[in-house]
Amino acid sequence: EMEPGVLFFSDAGPGVRWVGNERGLAGETNWNSITPDTLYAGQPGITDLLNQGHEDGTEWIPAEVDVSIRPGWFWHDHENSRVRTPENLLELYFNSVGRGANLNLNVPPDRSGRIHEEDKKSLAGFRALLNELYSRNFAEGAEANSSSTLNGYGARHVLDRKRATYWVASKGDRNPFLTLKLPDSATFDVIRLAEPI
Repeated sequence: EMEPGVLFFSDAGPGVRWVGNERGLAGETNWNSITPDTLYAGQPGITDLLNQGHEDGTEWIPAEVDVSIRPGWFWHDHENSRVRTPENLLELYFNSVGRGANLNLNVPPDRSGRIHEEDKKSLAGFRALLNELYSRNFAEGAEANSSSTLNGYGARHVLDRKRATYWVASKGDRNPFLTLKLPDSATFDVIRLAEPI
């Protein structure tokens, strides 16, 4: 039995699963479900299974991508020039969070117990890149339509920016879709989708 508010972690969960590498990469296809009893030491292909999850998995155990901002897990003075750049952190973000995983970025303290200036500078630059990335909502003022709607969960809810509201297709809709008609022609290369979990 798990304690409330405590997240347990291992290859098979139960809270999250290890993604199978420490390079900052979730699978391009990354299902948040997996069947825990399929995971055992020495299993052929276990790294791929951890990295991708399983479409028909029996448990909701999302991947956790663990990676360090430095070459290793601990602070070393001689690595101060090898801290990941803001651009590299953004790439890690797309290859983890962008693929539906959780990003666990290790930022080790120095010998004084503080975060080193180089690490802080990189994190601040990363935050600035994220702020710029999400600064414009191309769907603002768009018109939302869907193939069907469950009562109270209309397509318009995808545009209201409220976490408590969302679109749900009717139970009988076997091929649900949602369309957005943007107010202006736009070219973009990032879309943010989320599930109400």
